[in-house]
Amino acid sequence: MLSVRKDLCTGCGACTAVCPTGAISLDGGTARIDQSRCIGCQACARACPKGAIRAKEVPVSATSNLRDDLVHLQAEVQNLTRRLEALERKRKGK
Repeated sequence: MLSVRKDLCTGCGACTAVCPTGAISLDGGTARIDQSRCIGCQACARACPKGAIRAKEVPVSATSNLRDDLVHLQAEVQNLTRRLEALERKRKGK
């Protein structure tokens, strides 16, 4: 997740020019990031001449929750894959 330091942003638009998803707009002379559109590529941070755009640290608890979700989703994918393979074997047997 990226954030804009308003005290450093000059509103030059360098970040908006390089954002591949159009997630950044200028609002009142300051860059604003639409987090729902941001893919975290950090092209904007590299383009900013003032270093006003930085990655926010994600709390460990949020990372842990994501890890738990990932493990759950991987198990679901394995289960669905087994079910699909069984259905395919059954279909071929007919």
